[in-house]
Amino acid sequence: MKGSIEITPTRLTQHGKIKRKRIGALIIAAGMSSRMNAFKPLLPMGRDTVIQCALRRLQEGGVEYTVIVTGNKADLIEKHLEKWPVTFIRNHHYQKTQMFDSILLGLEKLRGKCDMFFLLPVDIPMFRPESLLEMIEALENCNSDCVRPSYKGKHGHPVLFSEKNIEYICSHDGRAGLKGAMDRMNIIDIVLEDMGILYDADTQEEYQELCKYRWTSIPTEGEIQEIYRYFGATHEIKSHCNAVAQTAVEICKKLGAAGWDVDQKQIEAAARLHDAAKRLPCHALKAGDMIEKMGYGKIAEIVRTHMDLPIEALQLLDERAIVYLADKLVIKDRKTTLEDRFLDATKKFDMNEEIMTSIANRLCLAKQVNQKIEEIIRRWENENNFGS
Repeated sequence: MKGSIEITPTRLTQHGKIKRKRIGALIIAAGMSSRMNAFKPLLPMGRDTVIQCALRRLQEGGVEYTVIVTGNKADLIEKHLEKWPVTFIRNHHYQKTQMFDSILLGLEKLRGKCDMFFLLPVDIPMFRPESLLEMIEALENCNSDCVRPSYKGKHGHPVLFSEKNIEYICSHDGRAGLKGAMDRMNIIDIVLEDMGILYDADTQEEYQELCKYRWTSIPTEGEIQEIYRYFGATHEIKSHCNAVAQTAVEICKKLGAAGWDVDQKQIEAAARLHDAAKRLPCHALKAGDMIEKMGYGKIAEIVRTHMDLPIEALQLLDERAIVYLADKLVIKDRKTTLEDRFLDATKKFDMNEEIMTSIANRLCLAKQVNQKIEEIIRRWENENNFGS
């Protein structure tokens, strides 16, 4: 990520003036959660619940008006979300009706309040906000009724509909539910680099997989900015973090070209957050603890170790090692050499023997990481007769 993504959907009116698109969302949360043996909307998802996670991502993806259809334990959901800007409608017959009936109730609340809307079951909360923006742009630029996301050949959620389809869906006879209505629509399939569109929580096993996915995924842009605000990160701190992220991405690309497998998205996100709590003592641990509470354990571990790298991270040359090295190749917001970076540090602490020893150890470790990277690249070049 390189800063927030902002797409303002618009349309031309009859008079040629540009009108801003209104984006809605419909969340279906009326079911019994019978296969889960727990109430899905309120299951923990990092620092949030499943339904809060979905709402945060919808809002960050441009949604302004959200309708939630409740039924089972409606009072609990409505109390849980009493401070959120959402509209509720209850399916009082949820025990005897199908999901399509809940969809029809929600569509009546959406009618006239949006130009397009996302529809999703409550238990699919880990889609990326950037994916929603891509879908909005796709629907804007094609003559279609619906945009359906997919990842590696599998369809996922949420699905984006033009508001004009509300009338058509509501007039459908109900055969095969929403799928039956969609079978006669002009649908555009959009391929996304977003595995989160596939993860649901119908069973306990699937819920555990969903939590594992969050553990290894990355915070949204909105969450990154929230972490900055929480720790009072200054412009200088953010600039340094972004410079480290850029350096880390450059290292990733070189390693990737040489066939070395590291997660560039994790590395970039962790680099952007590694000094978020710089103004506080033990800043690496404090930032890591907050990120872990949000449910992003892998990023938290990378952030925690950017000051003192475990030996196994060097041996594995994993994401922790890449961020550690990138941080040592940046002074403030500019790239430098390891020697100059640590010379700068020694000038500040040359009277403190304990700190000087720590600085020397970190320089030694950074050189070992750098050497290992160079060896991997050199070996690949030799094996491929690079430059011959």
